[in-house]
Formats: sequence, C-alpha cells, structure tokens
Amino acid sequence: MENRRNIKTALLITLGLFITTNQTVAYNIETHAFLTQKAYETYAKAHSNNQVTQELLPYLIDGARREDDPPRWMNHFYDPIKNRGLSYDPAIDPVNTGNWQKSKDWAQDSKNQTSFVYSPVIATVLSAMQSGKIQPYFPTSDFTWNEALRYWIQGEKEMALFTLGHILHLMEDTSVPDHTRNDTHPEGSPYENYAKRFNPDAPDYANAPRNAGLTPKILPNLDSFFTDLAVYSNNNFYSKDTIGIQSGYSKPQPTDVIQIGNLLYGIGKDESGKELHLYTQVSGSSALITTKKDFTLENNVVMNDYWNLLSKKAIEYSAGVIDLFFQEAEKNKNNPEFLTKKKTFIGQIIEFAENTINSIFGGGSSNNEQIITIPISSPKIVTSPVTDIQPRSGEVAPQKSPTPTYRPSSSPKTSPASTSLPQAKASPKPTPTLKATLSPKPTPSPSPVPNTCSIPTNATPTYSPILITEIAWMGTTKSAANEWIELKNISNSSINLSGWGLKTADGSVDMSFPSITIQADAYALLERTDDTSMPGIKADIIYTGTLANEGEKLYLFNAACGIIDALTNTKWQAGNASSRKTMERNESTRVWYTSSITDGTPKRTNSTPSQTGGSSSGGGVGGSEANDADPTLSPSPSSSPAASASPTISPFPSTSPSPSPIFTAVTITEIYYDPIGADNGREWIEIFNEDTTNADLLNWKHTEKEGTKHTITPAQGDAVLSPGEYAIIAYDTNGFLEEFPGFSGMLLQSSCPSCSIKNESDTLALYNSDLKIDSVEFDSSWGASETGNSLQITESVWCPGAPTPGEINICGPPEEVGEDETTDTSTLTLEYLASLQDTPEEERDMQRFAPALVASWQGELQENEHYLIEDVSDPDNPVKMGTADVDYYRFQISEVGRTYAIRATALTATTVGVSYKGDIDIPAYVSNILFTSQESPTVELQYDAYPFIPDLYTQNTGSGSAKLVIFFLNSDPATMSSFHVGGGQALDAEWSEDMRASALPVSYRKCNNKQTTAPALVLNDNAASCPVNQNYIHPNSVGASSIHIDLIKEQVGTLSPNDFLTVAYYVLGFSSAGGQTYYLAATDPTRYYFQE
Repeated sequence: MENRRNIKTALLITLGLFITTNQTVAYNIETHAFLTQKAYETYAKAHSNNQVTQELLPYLIDGARREDDPPRWMNHFYDPIKNRGLSYDPAIDPVNTGNWQKSKDWAQDSKNQTSFVYSPVIATVLSAMQSGKIQPYFPTSDFTWNEALRYWIQGEKEMALFTLGHILHLMEDTSVPDHTRNDTHPEGSPYENYAKRFNPDAPDYANAPRNAGLTPKILPNLDSFFTDLAVYSNNNFYSKDTIGIQSGYSKPQPTDVIQIGNLLYGIGKDESGKELHLYTQVSGSSALITTKKDFTLENNVVMNDYWNLLSKKAIEYSAGVIDLFFQEAEKNKNNPEFLTKKKTFIGQIIEFAENTINSIFGGGSSNNEQIITIPISSPKIVTSPVTDIQPRSGEVAPQKSPTPTYRPSSSPKTSPASTSLPQAKASPKPTPTLKATLSPKPTPSPSPVPNTCSIPTNATPTYSPILITEIAWMGTTKSAANEWIELKNISNSSINLSGWGLKTADGSVDMSFPSITIQADAYALLERTDDTSMPGIKADIIYTGTLANEGEKLYLFNAACGIIDALTNTKWQAGNASSRKTMERNESTRVWYTSSITDGTPKRTNSTPSQTGGSSSGGGVGGSEANDADPTLSPSPSSSPAASASPTISPFPSTSPSPSPIFTAVTITEIYYDPIGADNGREWIEIFNEDTTNADLLNWKHTEKEGTKHTITPAQGDAVLSPGEYAIIAYDTNGFLEEFPGFSGMLLQSSCPSCSIKNESDTLALYNSDLKIDSVEFDSSWGASETGNSLQITESVWCPGAPTPGEINICGPPEEVGEDETTDTSTLTLEYLASLQDTPEEERDMQRFAPALVASWQGELQENEHYLIEDVSDPDNPVKMGTADVDYYRFQISEVGRTYAIRATALTATTVGVSYKGDIDIPAYVSNILFTSQESPTVELQYDAYPFIPDLYTQNTGSGSAKLVIFFLNSDPATMSSFHVGGGQALDAEWSEDMRASALPVSYRKCNNKQTTAPALVLNDNAASCPVNQNYIHPNSVGASSIHIDLIKEQVGTLSPNDFLTVAYYVLGFSSAGGQTYYLAATDPTRYYFQE
C-alpha cells in the first residue's frame, strides 16, 4: 500500500512538471550546445592526443542538449552552502516543488536515473546515420559518470560521449546562480534569458579571443568539480529571488554603489578580484535588506558581467571534466567493473526469452561447443579443451573431451602439491553455447595466466608459421566493442598454440593461448569479451581488453618467447573506423591495406584492396608495412618459457599487493619560489629525467619542509617522463600558463594549490610513492628572492637566473659555464624533403614523411649527454623539437616559404656542452601570388611547374590526386591537421568554426564547365583528368605556369595596399565509399599584398 502511495505521489509530481512551463531549466539547450563546443575546443587545444574526433563531437554536444528532457531538470540544482538539491524554502519561493537530488549525486546515481519517473524521451538532432550508432542502447535513462566510462572502455565511443554530454550539461548548470542558490525561478531567470542569445549559430564573438586562451580546470575527481564551481557561482552572484541576506545567503555583498546615467549599480568582486555589476537598484533601499521590487538583475550591463565570468567558468570546468574522463578511462581500462558488457534494451528482452525457453526445455544439449576465454586476471584452476582448427575447405574436427589443466594459485596459502582437482569447486565450468536461434552469451571460462614474454627491442620476427592476417580494431557495424583478430597457419603442417601468446605494448591486450591446434592453411578467430562479434562465425578464443583506435604495437610470441609476428608502428597501418572496414594483410608481401568489405573477412580469404586517389587506409594518417615488414626486434634475456606457469598477479590492489616503487634518476633542476608581487600559487618546480629509462610519475609526490606529500596529476601531456625530458610541477597550472604561455612540455598539477614554497628557506623533496628520489634544501641567500628569477642548477651549482621552465638552465657567471662550452657552435647541415619521392625508397610506404627537414652534424656525446634539438628561427623564443642520442634528427615541418634555423646542443641535466647550428631557406609551393583588381578581385597563382603541391602520400598519381588551396584574408591561416568529407557533404562541413569563418570563398570554372563558388580551390595532379561529377578546376583554367581564379567582391569588400592573403595547402590522404580525408600539407605564412 505504501508503494502505491509513493507511485501516486511521483506521478502527480511528474504530471505537474509537464503541465507547468519548463522554467527550472537553466541554460537554453542551444546555449548548452555552444558551451559544450567551446569546452571541447579548450580540451582539444590542451591535448595533442585529443580522443574526441570531429566524427564523435556531435554525440557529445547532443548529449548536452538532451539532459533537459523532462523531468530530469529537477535534479539540476546543487546548493553547496546548505548541501542540498532543489528543496522547498519559503524564504525563496513559497511554492513547494518538493525535495530533489543534488546534481552532483544525480550525475553518479544509476539507480535513481533508471527509476520509472525518468523514462527516456527519445529526441535528437543527430543525423539518421549518427543516431543509428546509439539507437541500440535505447530506451535508456542512465547517463551517469560510470556508465560513460563503461561505454568508452568497451569501445562504444559514440554512446560514451553522448552520456558524457549529459554530465557536461550538469556541470554547465552548476555555473548558473539560480541552480546553486535553490531558486526555481518560476517566472523566468534574467541570467538564463540573457544567455539564450548565445548558441552555435550565434556564438559569443565578443569573448572569442578570451575563450581561445582558456585551459581546462584541473581537479582530482568529479565531486570536486561540482563543489568548486557551485561555491563560486553561489558566493559571487545573485539569482532573481535571492538578492539580499533575507534569502538565507550572506554572500555576495556589494563593495560599492555607483551611478551610471539614471541607474544605481551595486559593485562586487569575485574570488579573483574581478569587479562586476551585481544588480541595478530601482529605489534607494539597502542592498542587504530588500524587497523584490527594490533591486533587479534585468539589466544588460549586469547580465553581461555575469555571462562574461560564469560562461568562462562553465567552459573551463567542463573542459576539465572531459580531461578527467579520459584520465579515469585510462586508469580503469583493465578494471573488470567496466569490462562487463551491459545488455541493451533489446538484449534484455532476448535474455528474458532465452531464460523462458531454457526453463521450459532445459539447459541445452551436452554436445555444445566450448569457447576458450581469456580474461585479464586468471583464477586458480583452468579447464581448457584441446581444440583443432581445421582448414576452411575441410570439416571441423570434433572436439576432444575437456582435459582439466591445473594452474598454480597466486595465493601463498595454497600450494600446487596440496591442491587436488576435486577441490576446484569455486571455478565455474564454461557455460555451454546453445545451438538455437536465441543463444545466451557464453560465460567467460577460467583462463591461463597473461603472457609472460617481455616486449623485445632488437629481434627479427620469423613471420612463420603463424601470421596475423586481419584486425578489426574499429569493431563492426553492430558495435565498436566487437573487436576481433584473425590468425592464419601459413605452414604445411598443423601447429599447436599451447603456451603461445599475444600482447600489446601497453598491456591493454595480454593473453597466453591454451592448447589449440590450427591445421595447415586454417584460421583462428580471437574475439573480444564474447562470441557475438561476428554472428554465425564461431570464435576460437575469447579475450578481454581493448585495441585503441589510435593504434597499438602488437606482438605474437611462440612458447619460447620468440617473436613470430609484430606490428611495431604506433598507428594502425590501415582500416577505416567510419566505414567499419578492417585492416587486412597480404600473406606473401605482409603489406597491410584496408579491406574492401565492410566488417572484413573473418576466417575467409582476405579481400582485394581497393584504392581511389590515394590510400584507403584509416586509423591515424594511414600507411602500410610494405617496406617495413621486417622490423628488427629481440626477445628480452629475461624471457623464459617456463615463466608461463608462474602465478598471475591481478592488476587491482584489492587482490594483490602494490609493486615496490622503482628508483628512477629524476632530479630537481629549477625552483621558482619568489615571483615578483603576490605568489598566489605562481610557484613551481622543474624536474629532469637523467636516467636511461622512462619515469611513470602517476604515483609520485612532492613535499615542502612540513613533509606533507602532495600528489601530482597531468595537466598538460601525460605522466611518463622520457629520458632527457623536463616536467614542471605547478601549484596552479592555469596561473603558470598565463605567466609562461609558450610552455608546451609536461605540466603537472600539485594536489595542494593553496600550499607554497617558503621564501626564506625550504626543503623540497620528490618521491615515487614513499621512495625518496631527490631533495633540495635552499635558502634565500642563494639568490632569486623578489627578483622574478628562479634558482637553477648548472655544473652542480645552484644560482639565480631568468626562469627557463622546460629548457636548459642558463644561470651562472660566464667563467663557471665556460666560453668554449657555450659558444662552440659547429656546422649543422639541413636537408629538405619536399615530397614522398624525396624520402629514402625503403621508407616510401603510406606513412607521412614530408615535408620534412633532416638535420645532421658531426659530434660525439660524453657520458650522460643527449642532444636537445631546437628551432631557433626566433632567437628569443626557441622551440623545442625533440631530443636525440645520435647526430641525426628528422622532423616534419608545417610551414613553407620561410627560413628555418635549427640548433642541436649536447647537454646533461646540469651541464651545457657543444652546440651545432644551421639554417635553410624553404621555398614556397608557388613562386608568387598576385592579388589584384578592386572591381573584380582576382588571384593569380604563379608556379614553375604543375602540380606545384608535392605528393605526400602515394607514389602513383594515376588519374590524379586531389589537392586543396585555401586562402585567408588579413590573417594567418586557421587550419586543422586533417578533416573528413563524408559522402554528399560540403567540403567545409567538418571544418572547425575558426577555419570556416576565416577561409575566403573562391570562384572558378569546374569540370562540368559551370562556375562554382567554393571554400577552397580544388586541384587535380593530373590536370587533364576532369570527371564532370568532380569539383576540380577545369583543365583549360590550369596554365603551364599560372592559374587565375576570382574572389567574391562582397566577401573582400573595398581593398587597399594594406590587405593581404595567406595560404594553406591540403592533400588527399585517402578516399573510400565513406568519403575522403584531407591532411594539412603546409601553410605559407608569406603575406601576399593587394596591388591595384
């Protein structure tokens, strides 16, 4: 009876929510779309390894739109002062709307989100193709933090970002004062009404420069993000019905009242000291004790100040949540809690039907096939059937009776000798697979231990008798989680894989094979998680873990840890994520290519490669192993076949002790302890890895004299410090980047932003967990006090000097450093590789190697030295290119038509040795660009030969390869590293907002002899080839040394000699039925000025 009353109450409340207008919603849904777009751009700018591609971004934005589906909005309130969600408070609103969950709890409460009150309302602005990728998960109303992580870890990236979008919506609402001050605003919110004007089609142009410089907020967990932003919003701003202390809030309070025209404005300051107009005073009342008619927020001056401050916070915090999401996904990628697949709505119906059938007809036949399953951690006992895998032309051999195989426990309390087979009650037997239409998913059976072979550094794979012949790293059209790997026996005899193994360099996939026999010319299919990846095709082995879409290094070992096959490129050499075409391999040449068949050819002969206008590959910039098929690798001396029987240690602390911390020679090399003016978290510490191995800083800590250990988390870059690399530990990473905006290295956030380094003296220490790595005890007599300098160590001596975060220290008297050591600049030779044909022939695969520079010099490194390579074209602002331990360095360049000056300097953590320097002039792709004619603006591209944009991706131009020329008026080129053009899409459909707004439309005659206006000039390398359905410029418009095109007069306006053009060039990377992907070849920063 009680439950019926509760249901009735809930129904009445829900009905009331639909009858009343939706006034409790915060930002308009399109304002949410705008803020989410800006948060993404802020996150992407701070992370070169951004995982949210342009194809995935719409899901993130649409998720942010959909969180306001009714009645979810009632849980979008969080008052941090009174620790409540939306609650009845007659001091604010006499209408009792009930008590609702705090938004920060709602974001993490699956049980509440899936209650019947929140049945999903399915509505979307995604295209039919886009929505189709997440439709199998509906109806669902669970859009919580852990659910988003689970989707991402299982490879369901579209649904993961759609769910994460809901979280970002809640974070953005936390910047709205109405939502942090318990104000339901039934008659509307002045702030929200003002914010409606900003959306993706009408962005905040006034704040665009400011937004471009924002960085993600760094906080340790989701709760901290909600609380931190809610406190800022609550303490510094009013909502319509909470002006004055009678509302129950003591903050904010005006610091001054000023008059502008006929109005009085209350002036306040936020926590950073920024002044803002708090309210407009209508009558001469006190600002502390008010009536609603005395003061108002409905004033554009007031609301503009609110928006300027609160939208900035919404963007920074939402970008920080995106950053936190990917950190948490990486930490939990092997966590079983997130690896268990959650059934879709349809899956639940099927399971119900299966259970009903089984309850009527029994548990199935005793002849069911069994599947080997390899999860991440191994139990004590393994029951593995010996399976023969037959050639596709023959019959599948009947399975032999399962042979129990004992594996020793990782627990010291049980020894192999004392454990008999009947005691293995806790180990479940493999669940039989019914040969019925509705077959339940197999329960993963116990597995062998993960592979114990070490990743090699110098050995040659045998590429026989087993070969990796196909990889579905992108999943299938049914699900991105349906990854699979195909092996083939290319020998003339059967091979038993007992003790063999497959693993990735990062450990995301790590398996040892049980006793499985592959007959000659037969295949083995390895499927992820369960046997549903390829319906109708039986899996031979089930594994857990994920293959990253960006790429993996993958190794196949035999039982003696010999390397049988290896993929050593960091990016996949082929395959297409958008079209779900797998990465297939030619067995004889071992060249990888993109399958011509969607979902690939598991356990079948691979397809014939099909390419159009370049490579069909996907996954990074494309490529193949055509001439890099035999990398030199070697097994680790520590590898031992016997090691495969050793106990498995689970990766999770709850089941095994943490490994002892490892000492890595990382030293403190610079201390910025006393900036000019207030410190305010501006202090920082520089560390340097002078070891020969990487230092993983994830569990590292730092201390001051008090001894409290502060954890450090990546704010820029990852947490792996390579040999010869620097990192900065900052108390306030945002403040650090404001003071040193050009810093691009590893930046770590201290967990104690309010802590500081003592100016008089202090002791700083660095720890790996509890193992002390380095420490420095200093005092102000060493220098750098109140001068803006830092303390730096040079030649083992600490001295003051201008701050050099992430760079070689420069302090010290000239005689200490040594004239010869710092000024001995020898010759460095630079070679320009303009095109693919300029690269060594053995490297001419589908990888991108041009345009590039090769620097070489004659030098000899001393002990512990390495070379620092810098672009010193601007001597006052050198740009670090990388490090090397040989006298040779090659790197891609992104600009042509300029001079490069490159310097290589030998150094250790504390010494500077010989430097080598050279420069080279890189010609522009064109000899000149004439920008003329006031009445009919015209551009003439002048060149020495056509095609003038070099070939970067393929040696065979065939019928031609597309190139793009994009012009920019009175600005530097606004570019993307790549963009995709889907079938039927406009060329600029997936360009960034800045690039689309900055590009100058051009007019030219195309192949069908009609004039067209386009965002770029489209060229064909083979100018004579011009299919009428293509957008290439007409062959008759391509001269031997020039091309004339028109500009749109309305776009360029009235021109003067001060107006100029800059140019960006793109090349077609690959083309397939799913569209084309273009990559930035280079920009030309030369300013081509208008001439009458």
